[in-house]
Amino acid sequence: MTFDYYFQVLVALVVIAGVLYVFYSLSQKYHQKLFKGDLKISDRVSVDKGVSVVVLEYQDSRYLLGVSDKSFTIINQSPLSTD
Repeated sequence: MTFDYYFQVLVALVVIAGVLYVFYSLSQKYHQKLFKGDLKISDRVSVDKGVSVVVLEYQDSRYLLGVSDKSFTIINQSPLSTD
């Protein structure tokens, strides 16, 4: 095996790695656009083991949720103020 053969293999591996990197970066951008939503967790406070209170913003509303291991409860819902 000559130097030319090793050089061709090295160039081929670099090209394959470049194609894989481009594919990976494009898929990450597509994933971010696809799963970007209006749901935002503003605050979370742990009350007890497995129990927490969460302030959640969705579209033009703010929700106060009680969340445990097996259930959640909407405690309060209010409009999102722009002040």
